Amino acid sequence: MAYFTDHEIIEMILKEESRSQNAAIEQLYHQNEKVITQLVFNKGGNKSDARDLFQDMIIIFLKKVRSGEFLLNENAKISTYLYAIAINLSLKRNQSQNSSYQRNLRFLENQDQTMPDDPDPLDLMIEKEMDMRSLEIFKMLDYNDQELLRAFIEEKLSMEEIAVRFGYENADTAKNRKYRAVKKLGKIMRRLKLID
Repeated sequence: MAYFTDHEIIEMILKEESRSQNAAIEQLYHQNEKVITQLVFNKGGNKSDARDLFQDMIIIFLKKVRSGEFLLNENAKISTYLYAIAINLSLKRNQSQNSSYQRNLRFLENQDQTMPDDPDPLDLMIEKEMDMRSLEIFKMLDYNDQELLRAFIEEKLSMEEIAVRFGYENADTAKNRKYRAVKKLGKIMRRLKLID
């Protein structure tokens, strides 16, 4: 079996060509089977439960990749992301089977107004990865474009203030420069197939 990098796996999934996708999924299965099976065994499950969990995990992963919700950054691994999905699915399954959980859930629903929701760890991880990927894409712009967009977005400077700071002739020139920087960012995102 050929070995594909994580980036190649993402590209194969995005191609939406069945042979490429099957090869990518097969590699993901071989790389993660033992870890996922052990996770299920530790929670009292069996081989059949592990297969079901793995299938659900892959379906979620494929949807996240295709929708653009999952962006692979330099420090992340698909296997880490898959394990987080598996843990989340496993916890949800165990909780739904646990009758004391059902009693606690009814109690918590009654107390919902007084207790804030805890963020989902998987959602937090996905959000962090997306923020890191967005920053990487933003850094592909040249320094001047980055600074101009930061002044506009983060500092909320007006076009007049940006013109003064960057030494542009007037607010219209600043507006044109901002427009060009946004267009460059759009080109980068289209090149990376993050937008149409």
